[in-house]
Amino acid sequence: MSDFESTVDYTALPKSKLIECFHTAISAHANFFQLWQDAVRNRFDADSADSLSASVYPNLDRLEGNLEAVFYEELNFLWSIMPNLSHMLTFARYDASLLPTTLDRSLNLDDLSNEALVLLWNTSTLTYVMQTGRWVDTITTRYDQRTALQLEKEVWVDRGGAEEDLRYGLIAAGAETGDVRTLLRGFQLAPGEVGLVDAEFELENANHGWITHRRCPAHERFRDENRERLENCCVICVIAMRLSGEMVDGRIRCRAASLPPHREESDHACRWEYWLE
Repeated sequence: MSDFESTVDYTALPKSKLIECFHTAISAHANFFQLWQDAVRNRFDADSADSLSASVYPNLDRLEGNLEAVFYEELNFLWSIMPNLSHMLTFARYDASLLPTTLDRSLNLDDLSNEALVLLWNTSTLTYVMQTGRWVDTITTRYDQRTALQLEKEVWVDRGGAEEDLRYGLIAAGAETGDVRTLLRGFQLAPGEVGLVDAEFELENANHGWITHRRCPAHERFRDENRERLENCCVICVIAMRLSGEMVDGRIRCRAASLPPHREESDHACRWEYWLE
C-alpha cells in the first residue's frame, strides 16, 4: 500500500496480509469483550455484571471463558445466517461456495483463495463489532436505554474502543503516525470502519482528505424508529473521528461535513473532512 488508493481491491492484497487482518479481528473481538466487561463491572455489582455477560454471551460458561472459541462460535453462527445478512457485507462479495459450511478453528487459512479470505475477514469484522448491539439491547431490556447508551459511549470513547480499532488498521497499514494520508490508509484496514460502514475515501493531498460513509447500520436501523439511539451513535462518531485524527498527528483536525438527520434525501449517512493544521 505504498500509494494511496481511494478504493482498495482487498482481493489483491497479499494472502499473508488478509490472514493477518483476520487474526486482528479475533484480537479486536477479545479486546472489545473486555472493554464491555470492565464497563459493566464498574457500573453494576459483580453479580449483575455476570448475569448481563451470560445473556450477551450464552456460550461463555460452556466454553470455559475461552474467548477465541466464543469468537469462532459467533463467527460460525453469523456465517450460517449470512444469506439473510449479505447486505451487511461492506467490502466482500457473498458467495456461499467460497467458504466451508462450518467455520471453526480447524479452518486452514492457507488453503483459501484471496476472495475467500476477504469474505472471511468481512464476516469476522461484523462478528467483532456486532457485540455492541447485543450489549445495548440487553442492558436496555434489563435496565433502560439511557443507561445502555451511556455505557456504549463509555466503551467506544472513554475506554478507547474507537481508538483501538483505528490502531489495528494503522498497524496493518504499516505506520501509526504521519499525515492525513496515513490516517486514511489506517481507516481502510480498521475492522470497525471498513468492516461495518460502506466507506469511501478521498485524498486531495497528503494533508487533506475526506471519508464518506455511504451506508451505516445505525443510520439504517434507527433513523425512523429510535432517534435517541441514532443520535448517541452520531455523538460517539463525532468524538471518535476527531480522536482518530489526533492519534496520527495532534495537528490533524476533523469536521463533520454531513450528519443525520438530513433535511433532504441523501446518498450517504455521514461525511468527514480531515486536514493537517
